[in-house]
Amino acid sequence: CVAAVPGVADGGPGGVLVGSEDWLEYLHDTMDEQTSAGDSNHNKNAILSKRICCALPRRRLHPKDRTILVTQITVHRQKKSKFFAVAQTELGDLYKVTLKVDKSV
Repeated sequence: CVAAVPGVADGGPGGVLVGSEDWLEYLHDTMDEQTSAGDSNHNKNAILSKRICCALPRRRLHPKDRTILVTQITVHRQKKSKFFAVAQTELGDLYKVTLKVDKSV
């Protein structure tokens, strides 16, 4: 699933959040080429890309051979150019997602 991140006019960095199996990714077309933050087992064909990856925390008793699928992402805008996203998995777990923007870069 995909959710748009608020752009500069709305106080955000722009780009999109992408939910997939075991990962949540942030993509933006102006990001520099970099190595994926994931381990070498995650999508070997896309090691160099314009994205930031974050592994989803797993339940203690969740089998390691089963993936966790993000099924919904919703972005909530707040006052004073603040926002956050909530991602939900197929198991019903909710994750709060925040992006911190370094304006000096």
